[in-house]
Amino acid sequence: MFLSKNKTKIAMFYIVFVGLVFPVVFSNVVFNKNVVLSTQLLPVILYPQTHKRVHASTISEISKDHVIAAYFGGTDEGQPDVKIWLSHGYRDVNDKWNWEKPFVVANSDEIPGCRNKPCYNPVLFKFDEKTTMLFFKVGKRPTSWKGYLKRSFDGGMTWSEAEDLSRYGGAVGPTRCKPIRLNNNSILCGSSDEGLVNWQVHMERFNFYPNSSRISFIEISKRIDTPHNIVGHNRIRKDKKTSRFAFLNRTGIIQPTVFFMGKNARENNNIKIVCRGKATRYLVSSVSKDYGRTWTPVKQEESLINAGGSCGSGLDSVRLKNGDILIVRNDLPYGIKNKQRGDRSKLVLDISKDQGVSWRTILVLEDTFAKDGKQNCYPSIIQADDGLVHVVYTFDKCGNENRIKHVVLDPQRLN
Repeated sequence: MFLSKNKTKIAMFYIVFVGLVFPVVFSNVVFNKNVVLSTQLLPVILYPQTHKRVHASTISEISKDHVIAAYFGGTDEGQPDVKIWLSHGYRDVNDKWNWEKPFVVANSDEIPGCRNKPCYNPVLFKFDEKTTMLFFKVGKRPTSWKGYLKRSFDGGMTWSEAEDLSRYGGAVGPTRCKPIRLNNNSILCGSSDEGLVNWQVHMERFNFYPNSSRISFIEISKRIDTPHNIVGHNRIRKDKKTSRFAFLNRTGIIQPTVFFMGKNARENNNIKIVCRGKATRYLVSSVSKDYGRTWTPVKQEESLINAGGSCGSGLDSVRLKNGDILIVRNDLPYGIKNKQRGDRSKLVLDISKDQGVSWRTILVLEDTFAKDGKQNCYPSIIQADDGLVHVVYTFDKCGNENRIKHVVLDPQRLN
């Protein structure tokens, strides 16, 4: 039986329509169980007794088969009882990761003049084999918070008193993502100012005394040009739907993730940052060719959608041992906004095989419907010494199942 010309045209229309509206059917980017070796939800925080909220996790390796994760938790983000919690994770002989009960590693009450102020955005960083650093922020709101630093010399079991970073010329430390090591005596942190009107990024270079984790001085870069200052040919595109809700319709960038470009990390001085955007259609980037002291005007990463509504969403990156670079971030379903899924419901992994020039999505970690009310966001990613990749992120940020999730990936199985 053959179709008439009119029926053939109608059939072809429906095939094209379904392909455009429901492209997920034809997508090869899925939750790949061959890549994902394990997933765990971290234990719940001990208090408050009801309405517990945890968010903004960070992870660091301590030693073989031993990692730690930190995050802020309390009644809700910005509330006086929000503290920084930390949990130890150990891999057993069956390759299963077991997480211990979390404990409070930092809170505002231990800092003079900061009693009952909330904590925000912890950042763990393995400084050397004997020292792990914990950066965090304290303040009533991000517009006025201060940065602090604690150190552990025994694998994250005990921690030093908090050091106020603002005394080094107003430094705040890494705002959201881990630093990179420049040499034996310095690290580079991506930082930002989250003002009511302007969101602006700057970089902070921490210089340490030789063979020590004690800060000598901190160099603070000039603010990197923000999207609303870029005009003409290189103009940053606004997201028309979300920019209406940005204060004064202004775009901006915060929370840069930072990585080395080039085939041999540390052997060249090219460094790139990719930033979370406010009311921008895409994530925004800049490059430095002098170890982070000066930066190019920002440009948009047109293969990396800026999901998360008018204020975007956090992301993180890691440079693998083979030179590939991974970014974990929120994405929009099919690259467009719709009512089926929320702005922070889909969490994906992207890879760059050309030193951060171009990106390709290779894995979907989470993808839930908006009616489920789940936000899966604010990831942190590292590569352990054994080559495996660890990701932690907030699962169901505003829902009844809110926890921190830990995922282990085998990068050798990535396409």
